[in-house]
Amino acid sequence: MLDTSVYEVEFEDGRVESYYANQIAECILEESELDSNISHHISDFVDHRKTDKALTEDDAYTTVKGRKV
Repeated sequence: MLDTSVYEVEFEDGRVESYYANQIAECILEESELDSNISHHISDFVDHRKTDKALTEDDAYTTVKGRKV
C-alpha cells in the first residue's frame, strides 16, 4: 500500500529529518533482510497528529490502469 504519511525522525545525534512512512518501512525491511535474524523495533512515535490535510479512508484511492481502486 502507498502510505503518504510524513514523519519527522530524530536521530541519536539530534538531527531531525522528514521521511514518508513507506521510506521508513523500506529501510526497516532492508536492514532486517541484511541481518536476517535480527529484529528491529521502533521505540517511539512522538507528537503524532492528523491535520485537516490528511485524507479520510473514503477519500483515499489508488489509480490502476486508469481506474480508481
